[in-house]
Amino acid sequence: MSSTENECSYKDANEILKRKGRELMLELQKKELLLSKAQDRISELESSPAFSNVVCRFTEIIKGENMRSLEEYLDDNAKEGIIDFAFRAEKIHGGYQITVHPNGQGGETIDFFIENNSLVTTTDTKEQE
Repeated sequence: MSSTENECSYKDANEILKRKGRELMLELQKKELLLSKAQDRISELESSPAFSNVVCRFTEIIKGENMRSLEEYLDDNAKEGIIDFAFRAEKIHGGYQITVHPNGQGGETIDFFIENNSLVTTTDTKEQE
């Protein structure tokens, strides 16, 4: 191989490496942009009240903190003459999130999580109309 051929091979290889380097840099920049967008979206979600509420509920479930039993809730409402209730059931994480509220009237709302027939209070009661 002559020195001219070596120089051409070297120049060709150098150009190929430069082109590949630019392609890799562009790909890296695209991925960094996607990562940045994903991090921004995560920050938005983490700062939302819904996310905070879910985190609080599951933290309480994991800790096993029962703030108020269903029986106590029903007893307290019965004392006020409230015997009809509406509830909402939402399937999440292998169980159900249950929200109970007096049917058609203002009163306390309480949330529970049910999994494998176990009932765990997940939020303090709150007054709603």
